[in-house]
Amino acid sequence: MKVCFFLGGFYQNGGIGRVTSILINKLSENEHIEISALCYFDAHKPNLYPLSSRIRQSFLLPQYKSMSKFLLTGGVRKLRKFLIDNSIDIVVACGALFYPLAVRACRTIRTKCICWEHSDPEGNNDHKGQRFARKYGISHSDMNVVLTKRALKVYCDKYGAKNTAQIYNPIDTAVLEKAKPYDASAKQIISVGRLEYQKNFETAVEVARKVLTAHPDWTWDIFGKGPEQEKLQQLIDEAGLSAQMTLRGQVSDLYDRYSHYSFLVMTSRYEGFPMVLLEGCGNALPLVSFDIPTGPDEIIVDGENGYLLKAFDVDGMAQKIADLLDDAELRLRMSAFNKEYCKCFSERKVIGEWEQLLWNMLTTRN
Repeated sequence: MKVCFFLGGFYQNGGIGRVTSILINKLSENEHIEISALCYFDAHKPNLYPLSSRIRQSFLLPQYKSMSKFLLTGGVRKLRKFLIDNSIDIVVACGALFYPLAVRACRTIRTKCICWEHSDPEGNNDHKGQRFARKYGISHSDMNVVLTKRALKVYCDKYGAKNTAQIYNPIDTAVLEKAKPYDASAKQIISVGRLEYQKNFETAVEVARKVLTAHPDWTWDIFGKGPEQEKLQQLIDEAGLSAQMTLRGQVSDLYDRYSHYSFLVMTSRYEGFPMVLLEGCGNALPLVSFDIPTGPDEIIVDGENGYLLKAFDVDGMAQKIADLLDDAELRLRMSAFNKEYCKCFSERKVIGEWEQLLWNMLTTRN
């Protein structure tokens, strides 16, 4: 079976490239599945996420062109030719941006199309035309895959989707391999994410101002880079937190650093299925997040492995963080819960679900 994953690429920090690399690297270990990765355009930058030597990586375009322009200038024919020339059985469109192109390219050939949702299916924040692209893909694809049970309900209730499966993102095995025993004495909080609107780190600064001033022996580190770095640093300085809250930038050894922290906080406005919460879970860190679409409520069991707060309730989040700061036994109990709970998102379980889905599609071909 030949399966092609079609996405933007692996050259920039972001959830789709990251989780796709984890998935296809493991799928490629199956000797009965030949995996290829088709990137929309060649960014002439190295992959941030390494691919197995068993995976063939190709580029549809030599340089960037807007999707709308590409669709109007022969894009469907170009993708269709690639699928035919490479005898692709199934193409997986990774993200709504690529749904219309992939669906239309498969329309008159034997290749089946999966539309793989990576964002909030009720949102329209990622790109212009996202809602139309999603609706088109849902209506015309052979199969839809969503990340969460909440997204599955939206697909079925709002869009009337029929051929839809829900499969979680996996915890990267490397996270579990590098995890160290939990240290409840570590007086450090960690947050991770691109410094941009979606991640809402300005609210993290507001929460920190309410909590850290009363706990001068605690610090809060934020890992990531992005367009809002200067703005966030200014907010930190204005809040008088420069000695306790630090922007650490993007690092290559993040998995090794989780063990230095006591718990993880996420303040995002929306997500698809937040990998950072999975990484925290895999490191047995208690988790704190707003209950935003989609994913946190399917990773955090409120009161057991962390706290799930009403969206953007700054005072509520500050109070729950203060509870964790003041109670080492509480942190230890939540950590112990995560040591077992993380198995729900194991690579073996997720890869098995994908393999079954792919084989079912191949064997039911008309």
